[in-house]
Amino acid sequence: MVLVALAVFLLTYAALSVPAVGRGAKRLVSRGGRPGFLNRFVERPGFALLGGLLMVLLGVVAWGDAVAAVNLEVIFLLLGMMALVAGLQAANVFAVVASVVVTHAGNQRRLFVAVMAVTAVLSALVLNDAVVLIFTPILVLACREMEVDPMPYLAAECVAANIGSVATPVGNPQNALIALESGLTFLAFSAPLTPVALACLAVAAVFGLWFFRKDLAKPLAHRPDQPLALITNKPLFVASLLVTALILTGFVVGHLLTVPTPWGPMELALDKVALLGGLLLVLLAWPVGRVAPTRIVRNIDFGILVFFAGLFVLMAGVRESGLLALLYEGLAFIPFATVGGLTVASAVLSNLVSNVPAVVLLLPALHEAARPDLWLALAAASTLAGNATLLGAAANVIVAETAKGQGAEFDVWRFMKFGFPLTVITLLVSWGMLLLLV
Repeated sequence: MVLVALAVFLLTYAALSVPAVGRGAKRLVSRGGRPGFLNRFVERPGFALLGGLLMVLLGVVAWGDAVAAVNLEVIFLLLGMMALVAGLQAANVFAVVASVVVTHAGNQRRLFVAVMAVTAVLSALVLNDAVVLIFTPILVLACREMEVDPMPYLAAECVAANIGSVATPVGNPQNALIALESGLTFLAFSAPLTPVALACLAVAAVFGLWFFRKDLAKPLAHRPDQPLALITNKPLFVASLLVTALILTGFVVGHLLTVPTPWGPMELALDKVALLGGLLLVLLAWPVGRVAPTRIVRNIDFGILVFFAGLFVLMAGVRESGLLALLYEGLAFIPFATVGGLTVASAVLSNLVSNVPAVVLLLPALHEAARPDLWLALAAASTLAGNATLLGAAANVIVAETAKGQGAEFDVWRFMKFGFPLTVITLLVSWGMLLLLV
């Protein structure tokens, strides 16, 4: 079974790591007539699900074990956060924020820093993949209006989304998984990593201003005469912000509270707070803003849930077959029990198979140690490493593909020249700060 599991694992990760395979799958599905719907489930979600199914169909994992392997806490947390994002999108919150940033930019340097700051803050509050998906078209439109090269701003958006998401358990999917697996509370996770994210963001801004200095020295041709986006539904706009504040409050204090249920007292853990908050916003959409709940539900990216479900089953096969034990034996020379060793290992692996699969691979090594500093090092390193290459993080790919769809060129090699040295610097900053803070 080890060889079967190895073959399925390698094929799945190869498909996850090669964008051309995903694009080919999309073209194939598009011939079926419903590309808008089915495209959510091809590429990464489809490949992860197929890998998990193969583990079951080939007898590596039993059906019961496959179902049990799916971590419902992670699924519910991601579902709740994506419902929140869909509600904020329906209220035009992201577009309005982007519009304010653009219309108040006096020059390119200020705009560059403002884009990084806003992207980082939003990515700390909600999933960074969703932020860049909504933010990128507005950014491309703004650059076109001001007649400036969008590439510096797209690169800034990528690195800021990754760096900002380091700060909290809800900033990106891998952080959510780490927080729930480790049992760390929202504050225990965020208190040491928020300073790390702020320091790395400052480094990225300074480095970015230097790297793109020639581009940013050019004056703006003109600024938009009017805002690119307006508050079109004030009641829903206000309600979505209030629900967001309620969810964030619940993240901080929820673990201290219990709610009576027919099955006994229930602690308000991260997943339950997110799911209840997201559901609340969906239910408020019609009575508050006259927006049909189905409109919000349609904007939820269910593909990421499929991706995680498939990945959980895939890794169950790797574990049950004994392949994972062999993998760890082969990597015995890496000091996983140290912050430095784990930082290097997760950084390298994240750029080979992307950061979410890398975290899923490395998580079992941390369960035995049960040390908060190692969990936090894995969260920081796997996320910061995503800035080194286009494939290092899903957020990067989303920005590049979305910008391409808007007619803007995303220079992959230029991004790597900017992102790779920045990644090395920020990983060193993170490593040193975690040694001091945890």
